[in-house]
Amino acid sequence: VTGMRIGMVTVDQVPGLRLVVETASPLQTKLLLLSDPYRLVIDMPDTYWQVPSLPSSGDLSVGPAISYRFGEPRPNTGRLVIELAQPVAPVRAFVLPPASGGQRFVLDLVDVGGTAFMVAAAALQKNPAFSFSKVQVDSSSTRARRVQCRWHRHHSTDDNR
Repeated sequence: VTGMRIGMVTVDQVPGLRLVVETASPLQTKLLLLSDPYRLVIDMPDTYWQVPSLPSSGDLSVGPAISYRFGEPRPNTGRLVIELAQPVAPVRAFVLPPASGGQRFVLDLVDVGGTAFMVAAAALQKNPAFSFSKVQVDSSSTRARRVQCRWHRHHSTDDNR
């Protein structure tokens, strides 16, 4: 992980949370949703925290995001955990074109309520793997989405992405 940003976004006229994680190469990820407390967990093989300007854990206080932490639960596996104040679930995942090498992957999450959260969590437990290297990049549609974002602190060194 070479950078991380989090901000608010509108998804189908519903306010949501956007997480952007920058990496040096395409990712294979496993996404999990956990409750008590609500958390989004992203496991990434062969991924390490390489963001000198951002500690590997901290407060977020952006929309439903409370805090984040990065660690290695197993050798050669990086884990990013976003603690959440309410039951949000991923509704969009896509890749933005690289700006200065590497890759930016984006997750948009919205408040779905407790029941839908549990359904999404169960679905991710059955099929947690997602390859961002296989996602088609559509620069025309992602450009429109970026305009709807309001970024908050925790920017990487290039704030224009």
